[in-house]
Amino acid sequence: MINNKTTVRQFLSLSIYYDLVPYQSEIISRGKPEFIAGHKVPDTLDSIEYGQRLDLQDMKTDGDMIFMPCEILFKMNKSDILSLTIFEVSALAKWVVSELNRMTEREMVSFYYKPDPEEIKAGINNLGLGAFGIIDNIVKSRPVYTHEDVLSLSCYKVYAMQLIDFKNRMYEKKLRAEYSKKK
Repeated sequence: MINNKTTVRQFLSLSIYYDLVPYQSEIISRGKPEFIAGHKVPDTLDSIEYGQRLDLQDMKTDGDMIFMPCEILFKMNKSDILSLTIFEVSALAKWVVSELNRMTEREMVSFYYKPDPEEIKAGINNLGLGAFGIIDNIVKSRPVYTHEDVLSLSCYKVYAMQLIDFKNRMYEKKLRAEYSKKK
């Protein structure tokens, strides 16, 4: 029923009438494709625009997983995606999710911070600024950029800017603590 040539269109049609769960492990067992419809798949998602990353992070449904990576990364339309094989589209989606997880994990490790009791009392855990907070912080610390500019920067550049800002804040905090010890 499903083979290496099964298109997304065929797969979606079959999924209405048949239980395709037995095929899921085969579909998602594929590694990252090198090309999708002539488009080179990047080695990592670090080089894509930050706005594209935010869009990819909005994938929630199976349909999103099938269509959004190709739409966002390669500007493909749905009709072109429907003609791709389900195996290559699923492999791309699986790789995109693993890359998003890798990037998130890198950020969690790089920006780990245990707040002081005073910071907790002041509400640091309630800030929850998310992506807009990241963008706004970059714009405030680097006035040459607008919010739209930040969305167009590579994910790695946004990460590097955040890392510099984080290290500077940690240094300033330690320096203030040292000065307060002298008083």
